[in-house]
Amino acid sequence: GEIPEWNSFPALDTLLLGSNSLTGTLPKLSSLPHLNYINVNENLLEGTIPCFLGRRDFDVLFLEENNFCGTFPPFHGTYTYATGNTFICPIPEGSCTECDSCGVRGFCFQT
Repeated sequence: GEIPEWNSFPALDTLLLGSNSLTGTLPKLSSLPHLNYINVNENLLEGTIPCFLGRRDFDVLFLEENNFCGTFPPFHGTYTYATGNTFICPIPEGSCTECDSCGVRGFCFQT
């Protein structure tokens, strides 16, 4: 199934949805001001990463092993894991990558 909209949970600070065979796109979670830990790894999610992620400080962001693509927004978090996706350069500075002529396969970084 798909990830539902979470607008009715404004106090939510942790979203643990890894390894659930979820499909569709990552919804806009901008209405969750306290959200600082997102784990949606090992699902079947696709599409681009919502821009709001680049305007937030997250402690942990797990996006590994999905079908995300496009440009990764600038990110100001502590730990980010996004290997197993296909991102396009530019990617955040200071990241460790698996680049193939700027066709980023995934990256992880720690600030």
